Amino acid sequence: MFDDLFLGALLIGWTAIVHAAFMVVGMSLFSNRMRSYNGHFGRAAMITAIVLWFFLAVVVEAWSWAMVYIMLGVFDDLETALYFSTVAFTTLGFGDIILDPSYRLLGAFEAAAGMVIFGWTTAMVFSAVQRIYMPAEEAEPPAQRRRARGSHIHEE
Repeated sequence: MFDDLFLGALLIGWTAIVHAAFMVVGMSLFSNRMRSYNGHFGRAAMITAIVLWFFLAVVVEAWSWAMVYIMLGVFDDLETALYFSTVAFTTLGFGDIILDPSYRLLGAFEAAAGMVIFGWTTAMVFSAVQRIYMPAEEAEPPAQRRRARGSHIHEE
């Protein structure tokens, strides 16, 4: 059990590192382009690109867990390991393939990691949608907007 706890913690940490790396690279790739897209099609295309980028992150993360299952000998073939990993990571949990009781805790950790990652991804996509559809002047903090317009609040 403690081996699964340790390995699960390592894999959750690895998953967070991979997702953070995708977030940082994605921000540098998409940040400058977000407001340059005009029209509904351009904005929708940018959001689609961002969603696909984070989907790629999830694929890499699920593959990481699947590779560990293969290395541990939990599954005999990559297809089964990847299928189980994807079903666990997405918390879908069909139950048609189950882990040996000695590895069940690891599968539960993968599901927990997936829930966190999907929440994180949702937050990033929501933020991107706001940046893409919000006018530039509204995206600035209120204090910067006041300075930009030359008005300042004076206390009397």
